[in-house]
Amino acid sequence: MEAKYIENIKEYVEKNLIDGSLVIIEAIKVAPIRARKGNIGETIISWSVDQNGNPVKEKEAKVTIDVTGETGWIATKVDNDGSPIIDQNGNYNEWIIPNETFLKNYEQDPDNPNLFRKVAQPQSFVQINEDITFNDRYNGLYTLAKGGYLNITNLDKIYAVSKRDFEDTYKLIEDNNLIR
Repeated sequence: MEAKYIENIKEYVEKNLIDGSLVIIEAIKVAPIRARKGNIGETIISWSVDQNGNPVKEKEAKVTIDVTGETGWIATKVDNDGSPIIDQNGNYNEWIIPNETFLKNYEQDPDNPNLFRKVAQPQSFVQINEDITFNDRYNGLYTLAKGGYLNITNLDKIYAVSKRDFEDTYKLIEDNNLIR
């Protein structure tokens, strides 16, 4: 996949919002994740697929210590029963969440101690209409296939969610009501 490199993702979003090529939508994350503390230097590759089902290596990152003095968490996309989801290319979808972010945004599922759920809060997204590569909020190079979403809840901490993962884990909100 040949992706357009975006030097400044915030400027890209702002420009495309102004010209109307991007439109803000709101959604809430409803799917659980499995999470474990990572080991310093552990490498995690985040995989997704493009619009044709071909594998996309979204990001490769190493576990580090964050401002809390703790290592990040390795999150794994799971189904509602907590079983890891493996895509048609044999890949898990895993990513690193800094400890500070994890502690603010996730809580343990009371019915299953191996699962965590995002604290329910609406988030703002835009859906992109081209393949892009950019440095995400954790200073890693990220590739997002056309149709994927940028989380713009905080324009200084923009991050990507593939189309597949957005559709699997988020529900759209319209006029304060979930619509799917």
